[in-house]
Amino acid sequence: MPAVLINGKPGGAIAVTDRGLAYGDGVFESVPVTGGAPRLWPRHRARLRDGCRKLAIAFDDWDVLDEEVRRLAEDSGDAVVKVIVTRGGGARGYRPPLAAKPTRIVIALPPPDYPDDFAQLGIAARFCRKRLADDPDLAGVKHLNRLEQVLARMEWQDEYQEGVMLDARDRVVEGTMSNLFIVEDGGLRTPLLDRCGVSGVMRNWIIEACRRRGVAVREDRLSREDLLQADGVFFCNVLIRAWPVRRLESEREYDVRAVHDLLRRLPAAGADD
Repeated sequence: MPAVLINGKPGGAIAVTDRGLAYGDGVFESVPVTGGAPRLWPRHRARLRDGCRKLAIAFDDWDVLDEEVRRLAEDSGDAVVKVIVTRGGGARGYRPPLAAKPTRIVIALPPPDYPDDFAQLGIAARFCRKRLADDPDLAGVKHLNRLEQVLARMEWQDEYQEGVMLDARDRVVEGTMSNLFIVEDGGLRTPLLDRCGVSGVMRNWIIEACRRRGVAVREDRLSREDLLQADGVFFCNVLIRAWPVRRLESEREYDVRAVHDLLRRLPAAGADD
């Protein structure tokens, strides 16, 4: 059984009237833990805080949350600590109560068991049929409503390892569980996330690392053709770090060395800085 803290209480229970359950009214983070240490926790914490601000969730128990994350991480060794903050309980209806008390949930889960080959030899990917809706107010936020990603991931079983999600204008946005970069002319381009998509911790770390190391990187509008014509493509998040794409459906095969060569110019992906 995973270790769970709900508002600081081991085990515990969440009210059926909690708005996170009823409406997806909340934010979350999945924090990798190595040797009992939560990796890049300050970055996750900052994104969680920004998400609460954008959703006007009045959460202020940050010191308590820090202690709970570190305690579960230390007790877990290698794991994933999932942090969820919801607006809290409320009566039926979309209008939030004026004095809602946020719910905080911290869960320690086993780490994912992905084959090493995914990072070394690359993966097979596909274009998803499901499109992401434009919503500039929620763009970048890792909120609890992930139904678009759920429906996209239902489109295949094990024949692909990730899918490329596009918006209604057929612009590339992200993967179902990851962000995306293309290698082009010795630098990187990644989709601009001003209208939809999640601003990932690893994505932002890579952008900052490129700028520190003098590697060209640009946030831009990307098309399907940009991916098919790129020197390389890779997906990233804090759990997978970086997965090169070796095949994109039947439309393109890539030499994953283009991705590996560029990433070798950066510090170890996700290293604390």
